[in-house]
Amino acid sequence: MKNNPKTLTPLKEKFFVALRYWFFKYFTNMIAPIFYKLSKPLPPHYQFYFITYHAIGHNAMMDFLKYCGVSINGDCQEISSLERYKKNYETLSRFHTHCPLALCEYNFKDFYQYTHLLNARVPALLLVRDPISVLKSCINFVATPKEKTINGGGGEKKTCEYLQYSAYNPKTKEFHLANSPCLDNIESYVTRYQNKKVLHSLFIFDKLLSSVPQITQKYYIDMKEIQTTMQFLSQKLGFPSPK
Repeated sequence: MKNNPKTLTPLKEKFFVALRYWFFKYFTNMIAPIFYKLSKPLPPHYQFYFITYHAIGHNAMMDFLKYCGVSINGDCQEISSLERYKKNYETLSRFHTHCPLALCEYNFKDFYQYTHLLNARVPALLLVRDPISVLKSCINFVATPKEKTINGGGGEKKTCEYLQYSAYNPKTKEFHLANSPCLDNIESYVTRYQNKKVLHSLFIFDKLLSSVPQITQKYYIDMKEIQTTMQFLSQKLGFPSPK
């Protein structure tokens, strides 16, 4: 029985696409640490910086950007400067047409060594939100559900019983789970900000902006205005307009 060449061609294309992907991934994982140790800046293929912090709506904003054809790396949380460099080096080396560079945390390991390797003179998109709304989001953030599966029925009250929140004890300085939001968490955000040895993810605009002085233009966008500003941003930052 002869193979149908029309069937084999798409299979071959998928095979070689996958082969190229894994070879490129392996190559960048090998070469990026060397470039990092040599203090070689990240490839300057990003069109703008995306600078913000947590509890502002940055995940929703990144989704909006992706819907507009923008390739962007998301949160990195506790990973080191080297791991961030490797992750972004791989993305930027693929020559995406529209690709920003995100900076959403401060004081991760070797922070200043990493930002020293960001040297593209491009504009920045700065997502902002009023501090009270930021604190409300943090306090109301659901830490974990009590059950992995929520059964139907019971209404809103029954659904809320499945939720658990992160709570802070000011006396013991320890966290625990609670059945309702905890206002004492506000104290933990203040004390964490004063701790110079931990990752910072709230109220860090000044620190982030001062670490990237080569920004050419700053566009401040309030998250509540996102629906009406994507068209404006696409024109200023050069990515496709939303459809």
